[in-house]
Amino acid sequence: MGSLIGFIAYAILQYYNALHFDLTVTLGNLLQASATVIVGLLVASYFARQTQADRKEKDILLRHLDLLLDVVTEVEKFKDGGVLTEITASLKKLSMKCKWINDLLKDLKYPQAALDQTRFDDQIKKIRKLATETPIRQIQEHANKARLDSEVRDGIIRLAEEKKALLDTEIQKLKMRVLKSQICINRL
Repeated sequence: MGSLIGFIAYAILQYYNALHFDLTVTLGNLLQASATVIVGLLVASYFARQTQADRKEKDILLRHLDLLLDVVTEVEKFKDGGVLTEITASLKKLSMKCKWINDLLKDLKYPQAALDQTRFDDQIKKIRKLATETPIRQIQEHANKARLDSEVRDGIIRLAEEKKALLDTEIQKLKMRVLKSQICINRL
């Protein structure tokens, strides 16, 4: 198709004497044409490899964000309560995974927008506070009321209904932020 357009353009330009083509081919012309083709192929190959490397880098980051979602799901199992040490360990794992992802983005020199999108510290602090904070004085004051605050007995925490709802909301917000992070990184 391109050759046909080239021949038509040649015929039109020759008809109006706009360009004059020398139909003789010299060794210099052949060397120049082949060098141009080789350089074009090398440049195209370089850009293809660079694009492929960038795509693999993004895929690795997206995989790590998927693993982060798995850890969030693990934390979500404790939204009704559970063994305090297990909850704390899951929250620590979540916090460390978020830090590693953010450090990786910094090392790879991603733009500030991507770094901001993958900062989950505030959300994790809220989740940690809701999942593990047990104000002893409030528990004692409201011991006879129907809506108890979080309570710990024998290392097992039982969350109040209000905290369960707030914790679930914060976990869902974190999941949404991780999803937005994935979209942000994928667009870069």
